Amino acid sequence: MKIVSQIPYQELTESALGGSIGTTAFREVGVELHVTAHLAARDQMIRMHLRPVFSVVTGQVQVVGQSGSYPQPVVDRRETDTTLLVKNGQTIVMGGLRKKEVTKQVNKVPLLGDLPLAGALFRFKGEQTVNSELIVFVTPWIVEQPVLSEKETQAYEETEFKGPQPAHTDAEAGQD
Repeated sequence: MKIVSQIPYQELTESALGGSIGTTAFREVGVELHVTAHLAARDQMIRMHLRPVFSVVTGQVQVVGQSGSYPQPVVDRRETDTTLLVKNGQTIVMGGLRKKEVTKQVNKVPLLGDLPLAGALFRFKGEQTVNSELIVFVTPWIVEQPVLSEKETQAYEETEFKGPQPAHTDAEAGQD
């Protein structure tokens, strides 16, 4: 599962003749969850390989090339990788993907905020701290005999994929 945005950036390659060639590349930023599940042979157990990934753009840096300066995104990425054994219907909780972000802000009245003593009256300093944690809840279920309700059957039929029909040659059509 992916909930991501594509962030474009300029990728520079130096050529043998001394110039640089710029191409646009994309970096995925957002939330991803990779799950691989295997049914264990006994006791309604499920072996799961989980890899949640959380990434955000935290800023930009300017990379200087021969033909100019190019902004490049700075991506903060948090991920974990684990394999576990879970009973059918048991909920697992994965945490620990923490981030602490501190933002400082200074607002002042031009010129008056720069005065040595009285400048404090015309200046505001603020600081904001944001703590975040990505927590993943997963509950695997073993479906032994699936029974769809009327609404589920209708939704299944509406989303059924009808791909292109294979083309048959005249010789293949004559064999039928």
